[in-house]
Amino acid sequence: MEIDFNVEESDLDFKESAGGKFGPGNYEFQVGDASLVTSSKGTRGIKITLLVNHDSNDYKVFDDIWLTEKAKWKYARFIDSIGLDATESLDTDDLLGKDGKLRLRERKDSKYMEVGQYFTRAEAEIEEMGPFAQKPNLESVLMSSDDDSSKIPF
Repeated sequence: MEIDFNVEESDLDFKESAGGKFGPGNYEFQVGDASLVTSSKGTRGIKITLLVNHDSNDYKVFDDIWLTEKAKWKYARFIDSIGLDATESLDTDDLLGKDGKLRLRERKDSKYMEVGQYFTRAEAEIEEMGPFAQKPNLESVLMSSDDDSSKIPF
């Protein structure tokens, strides 16, 4: 069966490092989808799909914001980050297409990213965007004496 897909010469101008580095850091996002959910224990929440843009690519990041007393702080930060008022009545449609800024971190035991923090509008003005610098390899900066048990970082 024929593949019905057109590629132009300009499409063949590949980046040297396709996709760039996408890892822990501060990024701009857009709300791609939001829906109300109920957990198996009956806890209400909002399941959110965020489109995080980096190096002209959109990466999907998923987050759940639970509508509980203990999680009000997260709901309030998320709503503020997208320029809405958490004290007003909102519909999930109100969230769609809104832009904000967040910090991503690596999930434990995973290669995927998760939301570490939503930046309020005030915080977003001063936070630098982009991936964090790579962690240094501490083994390369350890100095050992004749006794291998005493490694001293410097």
